[in-house]
Amino acid sequence: MHVFIPVHFRAPLGGLQAHVIAQLRAVHRVGGKVTVMAPSGPFADMVLAEGAHFVTSSDAPVHTEAKRAIAEAKEPFDLVHAHPFRARQVGLEVARQLGVPFLLTLHSLYNDQLSSYADSVDTVIAVSNAIRDRLLAENAILPERIVVIPNGVDTERFTAARKRMPAAERRRVLVATRLDRDKLFILDALIATWRRLAKCRAFDIEWTIAGEGVERERLEHAAAELEKRAGKPLVRFLGWLTEDELPVAYVEADLCIAPGRCALEAMASG
Repeated sequence: MHVFIPVHFRAPLGGLQAHVIAQLRAVHRVGGKVTVMAPSGPFADMVLAEGAHFVTSSDAPVHTEAKRAIAEAKEPFDLVHAHPFRARQVGLEVARQLGVPFLLTLHSLYNDQLSSYADSVDTVIAVSNAIRDRLLAENAILPERIVVIPNGVDTERFTAARKRMPAAERRRVLVATRLDRDKLFILDALIATWRRLAKCRAFDIEWTIAGEGVERERLEHAAAELEKRAGKPLVRFLGWLTEDELPVAYVEADLCIAPGRCALEAMASG
């Protein structure tokens, strides 16, 4: 079984990329092969390190991209498992050209215009019951073509880190998220909190920020204002953490603020 997984993104790393890595590992465990098509960058290195084949995506027309994916494959594809946006368009075209089954994973309430191509989709994987219910309410696709596979975490990896650090006088809050515009609902609340703490002169909390993105500079500016009022460092920016580093960051914190997958990982870490 050779699976083609096209994926499109702007942020170099994030939950979507982690999801795909988990996918290809699952395929490898049962003896299958995977080819991933995505933008170049650190994610490509992760895919290659897992032993999968990687094809760099481009801005070429969808039909051209599909033909190139097929041409650069080491052997024919048996299945296409796509993720939304442009990746879905390329995946659909590859499946059409080869006449192989097409699976689509939906990660949010955004349905990726599913009703317009539903007849070409063999199965939709929804990562929550809420997404499935939304698709059913919209009559986007036949109910028998929807499967719910909830997001999860590597419990062995995260529970292994549960040995807590020695008690300390400080209180530490971890913010684990991409620092991009789709996460502004978290980042704006964080900045408002820092301004409130500065106004109240409450400087007994240390903040650790795990993540990268285009909003980092704005967050750093807000952190600098807090530290200026406090007269001491209070905020650490760790950037993007690896799978081994992130569990340690969770257990070092007393509280975690996070969306989606990071929330699950925080709970798994105790």
